[in-house]
Amino acid sequence: MTTTKKRTALRPQLKAAIDLGTNTCLLLIADWDTERKQVSRVVGDFSTVVRLGEGVDQARAFAPAAMDRTLLCLKTYSARIREAGLEPGDVVCVATSQARDS
Repeated sequence: MTTTKKRTALRPQLKAAIDLGTNTCLLLIADWDTERKQVSRVVGDFSTVVRLGEGVDQARAFAPAAMDRTLLCLKTYSARIREAGLEPGDVVCVATSQARDS
């Protein structure tokens, strides 16, 4: 008797990435192909102008209004991420130079 191994296809994993920039906050929700290590399908691609870096060069701190705009954006993105059915471990967030400068 011979046994045949059935090859199972790797299912893409839904992932999200948030890029918190000096002026914009970006959200990408995509299927990640674990075998090829690349995005196989974009589910959602969002961009919001938050101007988080407003005044950071001079004050070396985030302006309260900029933090309010950014928090509102992140709450919206959080809702989109939950609607997509993602778990916290499926999401990564990175920030740019304004975070270092503040």
